Amino acid sequence: TQLSAASGGTVRFTLFGGAQHAGKPWMLLVSSNGSAPGMGRIRRANGSFGWVTSTGPSALPQAPVFPPSNGTLDETSFASAQLTLAAGALTPAGPLTLQYRFFVSEPSGALALASNVVSVTITP
Repeated sequence: TQLSAASGGTVRFTLFGGAQHAGKPWMLLVSSNGSAPGMGRIRRANGSFGWVTSTGPSALPQAPVFPPSNGTLDETSFASAQLTLAAGALTPAGPLTLQYRFFVSEPSGALALASNVVSVTITP
């Protein structure tokens, strides 16, 4: 999926955790440094957090680009989130690829599910 930084736009995420995870908490996370092993601390992907990798802070802005990124899966095990980029909110020198994935946790806090990665590229 691509978004133009110049014109802005919205990417909608439909999250499905499977019937066994209905009613459990979820969190959508983002990285600008890939999805390979070696990632450092994980932080929430809303305006006040971003992923920090083992090579230093991510290039992600602390601007109003990221929506609230957590919630509870509904009774059918679905949830939704979206990335809305206002025109001109970012000025990347080149394409910026962000990798999103969502996680579901047990009430104890243990990891119950990690989704596949979905990439979004923001072009100048």
